[in-house]
Parts: sequence; structure tokens; C-alpha cells
Amino acid sequence: EMMGYESQIQNGSPNPKELMPRTGSIVRRQLARSLVSGDFEWTAKTIIAEGPHMAVWVNGYLVSDWIDRRKTDANPRRGLRTDPGTIILQGHDAATEITFRDIHIGEMKSRW
Repeated sequence: EMMGYESQIQNGSPNPKELMPRTGSIVRRQLARSLVSGDFEWTAKTIIAEGPHMAVWVNGYLVSDWIDRRKTDANPRRGLRTDPGTIILQGHDAATEITFRDIHIGEMKSRW
């Protein structure tokens, strides 16, 4: 079961009511403050998740910086989740074509 936060990786959505129109948005939580990448081009994306704090850089620009101040819940759709979980790389829908390369995942010492 998918129980995590989602960082958007494309600039559009087939559902215009969804809060996710730009790469780097934290889906349903915070829109990316800038559009700094285009669809169908290589993009560098850095995501830092530390306790309740999440930040996303796209092509070197900080586009999302958010702290989840909600009450703790096992499901991040209902509240703060800081338990370890799965990292999922996905296309948004059946029409999405996406290619990944040079993926690096690391653990950092928490300051929280």
C-alpha cells in the first residue's frame, strides 16, 4: 500500500482540479513556487525529507519548502507521517511517458 508523500514530476495534469501542476510540487500540500523545467527534457530534482520538513529543488532552484504541522497519522493524506516507507517512481497516468536516470538515494542524520 502506498503511504507516502508525492513530489510531482511533470508540469501538467489531466485533472485540472488537482493541486499538482508543476514539477516539484508536493502533491495536495504545496504548489511549486516556480516553473523551472519543461516536460520532455532532462530535469535534475533533489528532495530532502527530514522529520516533518520537506523541500524540493528542480534544476538547482528551491521550488517547494513545506513543514507538515498536522497531527501524526499512519496515512499522510490525513496527517503527518515520518515513519520509513517505500520510494515510488511513477508516471501520473497511462498517457505519461517518463524515463529516469542517475538516481541517488541517501540517508542523512536527522536534526528533528
